[in-house]
Order: sequence, then C-alpha cells, then structure tokens
Amino acid sequence: MNHPDDLRAWEQEMMVKHSWYIHFVPGENGYANIHTHGLMESYHHPDLQIVLFLDPDIAQGIFYRMLPESPLALALCITHKSFIDEEYST
Repeated sequence: MNHPDDLRAWEQEMMVKHSWYIHFVPGENGYANIHTHGLMESYHHPDLQIVLFLDPDIAQGIFYRMLPESPLALALCITHKSFIDEEYST
C-alpha cells in the first residue's frame, strides 16, 4: 500500500469482511502504534492500543485474548513509517 487511497480502500474492505482490524504503525526507539479499529461499532468494546514495539503476531494474540467474545476473523495491516509520514505531512 503506497498510496493513502489504497490504505483507505483496504480499511473499508476489512471492516466489511471482518468488522474490525488491527493497524500496526512501526515507530522509533522501541515504540509503535498498534491499535484496533471497529471494535466499538461492531462489538461494543473500546478499541485497543499497544505503544511498545511488538511482533505483529504477538500484538494480534494480545488483542484477540483481551476481547471478551473474540471475533473469529482477524485482519492485520502493516503500514510503514514512511507512508504515515507522507500521509500526514500534507
């Protein structure tokens, strides 16, 4: 996904297909922004966030276990820092 429109299209597709998704944004100095989208709308559960850098599979497992009634399908988006910088620099 090299274009903001690609990311938006993917997000919409994941919401339709899975009703929520995990967004992984790598950071610097051991930090990241790993968070969910759609939990409140789909499951009446607040979205979750992890700010320490973790392997995406570990973060996914943590989120999955934190939900009281875990959805069966998960989606994971890995967005490179350069894409985020481009998206928010305009």
